[in-house]
Amino acid sequence: MEEKRPTLLRLYVGLTVFSLAGSLLSSRLNLDPGFIAPLCSFCLLVLGVGLLALRAGTSALLLVPIIGGVSEICGIYTGFPFGRYTYTGNWWPSVTLPGGHFFPLLLPFAWAKIVLACIQLTPHEWPVAGRIAATATLAATVDLFMEPVMVWQLRYWSWIPADGPLPGGAPYQNFIGWWLVSALAAAAPLRSSVKPDRRTAAIVLGAYVALIIGFGLIGLLGTNPAQTR
Repeated sequence: MEEKRPTLLRLYVGLTVFSLAGSLLSSRLNLDPGFIAPLCSFCLLVLGVGLLALRAGTSALLLVPIIGGVSEICGIYTGFPFGRYTYTGNWWPSVTLPGGHFFPLLLPFAWAKIVLACIQLTPHEWPVAGRIAATATLAATVDLFMEPVMVWQLRYWSWIPADGPLPGGAPYQNFIGWWLVSALAAAAPLRSSVKPDRRTAAIVLGAYVALIIGFGLIGLLGTNPAQTR
């Protein structure tokens, strides 16, 4: 698998460019991307997590998505730790939880993609506590870029109320919640074995942030871009 990493990275970047180009074309020509949009979303998540998993231990692959998923379910029902919000069902595929709450099935993998990338971007020579804090800060900052696109353009979720001071109408609690959950998700992997691969992590996370910013700009043209996270 290691020898295939350059090819997989090129494929990941290529899919990112394809998603942006397709979204721009769809918005300008008012086309429906159909199944291509969720398929690209799925492939980008699988490729991104797969590339980052090459240097992550078993505990990271298991604990990070579990912690992210559990925190989201807790947030949906209680408002802790992120604040009050609800998923709309637009993030495909979604299931309906008891009480009529939507839950996107790719959500735990999105947490894994962001947190694992942030872990591997932290300097390996730093103490564990410092790497955990840096990982949490970087992940929470990435979410600031995500919020307005995910809420206003893609309409994956909505805040209750929708007038918070942070991007996308999120409350301050969301940044704190992201920091705490990311720190918790990073703690166990960093105390075991996550070998740094800063180049791969930078490409995966950098392409993701570029995709989100690109979708935001396309959204300003007046049409929702294709689905991804």
